[in-house]
Amino acid sequence: MPQRGLLPGQYKAEFHPRHGRPRAALVTSDGAPAHDYLREDSMLQFTTYHGTLERLDGEWTLHLEWVDPDLGGHRFVLPDPVVAAILRGAGGILKRSRSDRATHAAATRRQRQQERDDEEGGGT
Repeated sequence: MPQRGLLPGQYKAEFHPRHGRPRAALVTSDGAPAHDYLREDSMLQFTTYHGTLERLDGEWTLHLEWVDPDLGGHRFVLPDPVVAAILRGAGGILKRSRSDRATHAAATRRQRQQERDDEEGGGT
């Protein structure tokens, strides 16, 4: 079923992940704590990212916005060649990861089968 308010052939996905990182004021340049975390209300500073991934007429567009408490707001719009390159890169990484897991699983199956064969052969 098509999403409301979109053109025919237009697809849209929104996301709003929240990411926490140590507060800049609480960590020195070498990464050591600058204050006692137990006295602070929270040792993490959270940033919520607002994004929209869109595909229209075979072209990708990514809109990304967030507000950095230290530096103000940021807004990026990535065009089709950039988004397509990111998606290709992610697809390649996932493919290699699945292949590595499958190779590891096959080796585990072979090892377990060999152990079963050794138990059966040793017991008779």
